[in-house]
Amino acid sequence: MGDGRYKFREESTVRTADMKRVEPPLESRLQNHRLDYYERSVRDSHQRETTPLHQPDQQVTVVPFDSKPGGLNKSIILAVILCVPIVGLFGLHHFYLKRSFFGWVYVCTLGLCGLGWLVDCFRIRSLVANCNDYQHEAHLRGFHLYSSRYPGPLHSVSLVDAYLLWLPPVGLLGLYHRYLGRRRIAIFHLLTLGRVAFGWLIDFCRLPSMVRRANSDIKTMTRGGHVTEEWYSLCDAYTLAIPLGFLGLHHFYLGNTRLGVFFLITLGVAGLGWLADLYRMPVLVSEANSDREIKQRLLVDTDGDHDSRSLTTTTPIVAHNLHWTYGLY
Repeated sequence: MGDGRYKFREESTVRTADMKRVEPPLESRLQNHRLDYYERSVRDSHQRETTPLHQPDQQVTVVPFDSKPGGLNKSIILAVILCVPIVGLFGLHHFYLKRSFFGWVYVCTLGLCGLGWLVDCFRIRSLVANCNDYQHEAHLRGFHLYSSRYPGPLHSVSLVDAYLLWLPPVGLLGLYHRYLGRRRIAIFHLLTLGRVAFGWLIDFCRLPSMVRRANSDIKTMTRGGHVTEEWYSLCDAYTLAIPLGFLGLHHFYLGNTRLGVFFLITLGVAGLGWLADLYRMPVLVSEANSDREIKQRLLVDTDGDHDSRSLTTTTPIVAHNLHWTYGLY
């Protein structure tokens, strides 16, 4: 009996010690994440000998999580109050739920002409739940991750949000491309008003695949992986070539600026060159991707020679508030 009581007290003491374990400070967690990120980056760099693309200017910014009292859990009641008519049309509920991009879109478009606000009235509970889940995840991590490629912190994108941004007339401005990290296509979309609505209609069917690609890239970036720009797409090239191909938009998209300027001056060689490009578009896209692959391989080889003298990660991550940069230096 004495031995049994002693063992019981010893086990309870161990459990009590485990329960009183103190969480490591924020600076320690950030330092450990930095080392883990660097180890993954070095390991991936040795395994990516056949990787066709390389993005040396891509930056992911780390911002420490600022935990304020009551800031982790957003109130469903307050979110509903901010979603009521008039104030809801100006996106106050999106600002409250840390969705600043949608908040400013709602301010400029009066809740996506009322359609976005109407949908939000039915999904406000899920918006609050998603915000709270992300807040708790960031709190456990100790920091937020940001990228210039996506608006707001790195978090999974929603198909519902993408379709809301696709709705006319906002969709003709290409905001859904910006939301999904397709910045170059967003610029073309804005300058051509959805490629004269033709590309905008085609994108209705392509949105699910674009959302899957964006979520895959975001997942890779949050894990410290290297994300490259998309390959030149045959579908994007055709939507730029029809019906404004005589202005050379598809050549600008494929990186052939000289031929694009020539088409712009000659109106697609009086339309004949434009018709020929419609027939040989798969070849043009294939050649553009091959040229891009060769350039990126040369860039990777150059960086490999430089890294043999000074090891650095290929994806610099800067934390402005902490004044340190990911990498070995």
